[in-house]
Amino acid sequence: MRVMLHSPIAAEDQARVIATILAEPAAHVGKTYTLHGPTELDQAGIAAAITEVLGRKISYKPLTIPQHRERLEKGGWPEL
Repeated sequence: MRVMLHSPIAAEDQARVIATILAEPAAHVGKTYTLHGPTELDQAGIAAAITEVLGRKISYKPLTIPQHRERLEKGGWPEL
């Protein structure tokens, strides 16, 4: 099983970057900005962080592709 890491960035921080770019777009033409938070977490780590903030147990349970498809179908999502 491959572990995926993610470095969540706060929405407020994203908004600051976007506002800065929109205020002076010419200065940013052709540039790429990698936005990430200060800590890399796997899915279990993200669940643990959410548990700490909410004060109730949140756990990560991976789904297989067939399980994910079944949930989408039950939720009424259209097939692409």
